[in-house]
Amino acid sequence: MTFRSWITEISAAPADLGTFLTLCLGLVVIAGMDPVGLLFGFGIFAIATALIYRRPVPVQPMKAVA
Repeated sequence: MTFRSWITEISAAPADLGTFLTLCLGLVVIAGMDPVGLLFGFGIFAIATALIYRRPVPVQPMKAVA
């Protein structure tokens, strides 16, 4: 990975985190989901996607999983 791609990934991470956190908080507070199971599920999904497709998982499929 080049230095420029690392900078791109680091600068895009806060935007993804903002969407991810609000999605998770909504599911925990409003839907009453267990936060441990929710975060564990998202983590397994992200790892599986990275191993299979060799790409980081974007936030939009996480919305569909939720």
